[in-house]
Amino acid sequence: MPLDEKKLLTLGVCLIFTGVLLVHFQVASFGALSYYSGPDIGIPAPIFSLESLHGNQFQVTEARSHGPVLLVFGDCHSDSIQKFSSQVERYLSNTSPQPLACMIIQFPPYAPGEKDPCYALMTPVLKDTNGSVFYRYNIKISATTLPTGVLINRSGVVYATYPGQLPELNQNFWRMVNQL
Repeated sequence: MPLDEKKLLTLGVCLIFTGVLLVHFQVASFGALSYYSGPDIGIPAPIFSLESLHGNQFQVTEARSHGPVLLVFGDCHSDSIQKFSSQVERYLSNTSPQPLACMIIQFPPYAPGEKDPCYALMTPVLKDTNGSVFYRYNIKISATTLPTGVLINRSGVVYATYPGQLPELNQNFWRMVNQL
């Protein structure tokens, strides 16, 4: 049975409409996912080793052996990370043993010298020169997703993520950290 022009036109319009719907839903679903930054809670945290701005080697497994680890992904030049680092250091300087290891993971570019404010931070700043740790932790690099905090428990499992923000360092946070 041959198709006439009207049936072909109707079929073509239906196919185009179906294609537009499929593309729309595919773009919408990927768009929603792209705003989330950070690993899924409950999965093993990726293991990595990075060099600090001061040239020391840091291994996440070694830090985990002493307790929970809070990774802060972002730019150590930002005011929010500078203030957060000060708050963490202030709290940790008054507690023994220290309940938490905290590191800032910086994506390039790096400042050229020690006059840079990042060198003055007590919180270690680690250089992710090729972005591999950002990638393995599913950290998106944008103004809405950085900074992102990732809390890893002593067993090496992602316990909490703070996409686009840093955890509020209140008594509830420190109580939770002490229970990990």
